[in-house]
Amino acid sequence: MLKATYKRYRLHFRNPVLTSRGEMQVKNGYFLFISDGDKTGVGECSFIEGLSMDDLDNYENALRHLCRRIEEEENEPESDLIKFPSIRFGLECALSDLKNGGKKILFESEFTRGKKHIPINGLIWMGAKNFMLEQIRQK
Repeated sequence: MLKATYKRYRLHFRNPVLTSRGEMQVKNGYFLFISDGDKTGVGECSFIEGLSMDDLDNYENALRHLCRRIEEEENEPESDLIKFPSIRFGLECALSDLKNGGKKILFESEFTRGKKHIPINGLIWMGAKNFMLEQIRQK
């Protein structure tokens, strides 16, 4: 039998960041934990207020309902998450992590073994022209 819980987190930015919807000083989200008694899989349910399409007014209710469905071993617990893509993503990650032993590694690779870097694009936060140019130079 599986046990499912969630925990809210709040990240405080060192410097406020600008988005197309205004300034942000914090970023909220949740971690979803699914345990089989021996191992625990973790998935992040991450959204950005004002930008994500998730139904934030009913977010915690949806998480609570999902945990109950998982514990009651219902088939397709994600079936009613159409308004909560970030929760569905967190569920898929938590289940994948659990399946892979709860090691917080969803896919083994040279990167996860510390043998290879991965090329990525850098995020440039909106702001004054000089601020954005400095971020570009740093990246």
